[in-house]
Formats: sequence, C-alpha cells, structure tokens
Amino acid sequence: MQLSKQYSSQRVEAAARRALALHACSYQSVKSILQCNLDNQTIEPAAEPKPPLDHPNIRGSEYFDTTDEDPNI
Repeated sequence: MQLSKQYSSQRVEAAARRALALHACSYQSVKSILQCNLDNQTIEPAAEPKPPLDHPNIRGSEYFDTTDEDPNI
C-alpha cells in the first residue's frame, strides 16, 4: 500500500503479479520491480526441462540394486 502513494495502482498490481510469478514476494522485490520498470515487461515462460539422456553407457537403478547382499556385512 505504501508503494501505491508513489506509483499507480495498475503498476503496483502488475509488479505484484510479476513478484508472485517469480516467487519473490517481499516489499523490496516489488519495489525493485517498480524502480526498474520491470512491471511493463512480459514474463517469459520457464524453459521446459530437457528429457533424460538415453545412452548405453548410463547405468540405471538396476545396476546399483544391492538387495541380494547380506545386510549384516
């Protein structure tokens, strides 16, 4: 609410939405967004994670399965 005295309510709302999207929900974060005019920029969607590598040299969990061993050793 303090920032609404210095900036328009539309800008504060846009900055708050950006802060929520970035998981940066502090007063200082919203203030910084407003000071840098980042509230006017669109938020780029996060890049999709790369698929896991599929290569014959990569060992799976089966390789490291040690359930056949004696647990007392």
